[in-house]
Amino acid sequence: MTTTDIQLPKVAQTRISRLAHASGRSPAAMLRFVLRDGFDAVERSIKENAQADAEFATGATVSHADVMRDALSAVHQAKHEDIIRNDPAHEWPKDCLALAGRFPDFPLCDARA
Repeated sequence: MTTTDIQLPKVAQTRISRLAHASGRSPAAMLRFVLRDGFDAVERSIKENAQADAEFATGATVSHADVMRDALSAVHQAKHEDIIRNDPAHEWPKDCLALAGRFPDFPLCDARA
């Protein structure tokens, strides 16, 4: 791998050092993240991780079972309220449905169902 020396503006160096310190990484490692994702995304990620760590430390977590229960409940509720439709006839205009099945890329039924 070829290396190239670059001179970053002092403000960028300071910002990278601050992010590195906040994340517990070296400035060189942080530079890779900044080059890949940009300053704003890296700052947001570090902030969100710190908030998650603080919540976890206080016990403010949700178990996997609780998350799955809530997710399944939301899906069942949506199906019950007819938000999620398994019948494509509810979503397609009648003139489009008349063409269904006539072309291989326009099947007679919803392939997702």
